[in-house]
Amino acid sequence: MPRILSRENNKTEGKKYRQIPYNIRKLIVEQVAIEGAITQAEAARRYEQSPSTVRNILDAWHLYGRIGTKPRGGRRKEIVKLEDQHEEAIKKIIDEDCTKTLDVLREELLSRFPELADKGISTSGIWKFLTKKMKFTLKRTKPVEERRNCPETIQQRYEYVVERMQDRGISYKTNCIFVDEAGFNANLIRGQGYSKKGSTSVVVNATKRAVNLSILAGISYHGVEDVSVKIVKGGTTGDIFKKFVAGIMKKLDDTNAGPHFFVMDNASIHKTPAVKDLFKNSNHKMCLLPPYSPFLNPIEECFSKLKGLVKRNPHLRGQRKLIEHIQKSTYEITQENEKRFIDIFAH
Repeated sequence: MPRILSRENNKTEGKKYRQIPYNIRKLIVEQVAIEGAITQAEAARRYEQSPSTVRNILDAWHLYGRIGTKPRGGRRKEIVKLEDQHEEAIKKIIDEDCTKTLDVLREELLSRFPELADKGISTSGIWKFLTKKMKFTLKRTKPVEERRNCPETIQQRYEYVVERMQDRGISYKTNCIFVDEAGFNANLIRGQGYSKKGSTSVVVNATKRAVNLSILAGISYHGVEDVSVKIVKGGTTGDIFKKFVAGIMKKLDDTNAGPHFFVMDNASIHKTPAVKDLFKNSNHKMCLLPPYSPFLNPIEECFSKLKGLVKRNPHLRGQRKLIEHIQKSTYEITQENEKRFIDIFAH
């Protein structure tokens, strides 16, 4: 006898779709995405939703600016295929302003190609095209001053590298001392850390107002010439910088090292009358870099490595321990490291 199925003996019915009320979705978006008052995990517990549901609600807000559910049903739209001309237009739009949202990208694309409006191009379609076809990714923006790459600044860099260095006999490997200052903080920590999905990566500090230190350093192709760590309110002054440079000059003169060029950026403390007089009364020369060009000084690479070493121990307590830790970290920057930094600029 054939088996008859009925509601009573059918135990395999699927779960009924449970729609999230609009007010709950709105609270999740406001408290997590807008105010940052709670984490995704806390929102899931508070409003009795699964973590994946909370993520989907937030994704809809971030990508499409939508709080409510996506309209269901209706006529299936034609699949839009973006072509090379559309890709070129998107590149130009992003080159003009890389912070434009998907909605703005869509509007500008439609203004250039009105025929796309009839095909119902969506922001999600543009997102897929951007990430999969064009290989673009969404990253943190880095502010750069407009004058940093203006024609005048680029020309000054060219003149420094091609003309001034040769005319003055500047050789990064043989007769240069690279000097600069950098700020360090006892709460200096890595910008990234591990945590469970939906939770925040937290590093506990003793206080928000940690010790600020100013470090002055001078390096050459032959190694570290001098390092000075000071607690300075308001940053390094011209007088402090002058004393630091004078100390390196004395070491050079005591060893009959010959005239050297002191390569530094054009910060105001490097150009005070006292600093200029110091160079006038010595055998050594001041070599100021073009504006907005700190990357032409190899010591920037040295500071970057030093900060990375200091960040290995983010739980220091007190200025004395931080100073000792910075001093120990300088010993890990080897002569080979410095040669490699300078070789990059010398070639």
